[in-house]
Amino acid sequence: MAVAKRNIAFLIIDMAQEQFHPNGTPIITSWPGHAHILSLAQALPKERVFDSRLWISPADNSSLHELYPGVGIAGRKGTELCAELITKLPGLSTFVKKVQYSAFYGAELDNLMAPENVGVVMLAGINTDYCVFASGLDAFYRGYEVWLIQDACTTISGEAGHRRGIAEFKKFLGCKGIVMKTREALNRIQEREKH
Repeated sequence: MAVAKRNIAFLIIDMAQEQFHPNGTPIITSWPGHAHILSLAQALPKERVFDSRLWISPADNSSLHELYPGVGIAGRKGTELCAELITKLPGLSTFVKKVQYSAFYGAELDNLMAPENVGVVMLAGINTDYCVFASGLDAFYRGYEVWLIQDACTTISGEAGHRRGIAEFKKFLGCKGIVMKTREALNRIQEREKH
């Protein structure tokens, strides 16, 4: 008899310095999502918390490299975690390189999640309307229930882009995609983790 996949994994998308401060100019300011991401990461074991950022090398043949030259280049300062997370998140998470819009592109994330009995993928991070959405769609295609933590997501496209990303998430994932705030997610984590 197969064991039901019940554990929650937390996937943090593209929280890199270059997403918040490209060329030294802040795009996103006064965003409380960093604190939400940390509280969610602290609620789960490190083996189920994944920090997925663009980390593109020439061998990756990424379409993103063609669209956004100079963004996500492996080893550059801009690909490091944003200042609000750099001292705290590495001890709470496993880094997963990302070379396309979705963090699931390639097998690395699947291989890390497989032994953890994951049934739910919780999403947070930057670009609700692109990379967070693409990762949620791929998680859905893999059979996971997907939680989008709306107050732990943002986008360089502004509030309209954030709302558009949430609407697309609801439209394409239907009942397998749940949009919630951090407080509700923490309550659900606590309930599942105690069983």
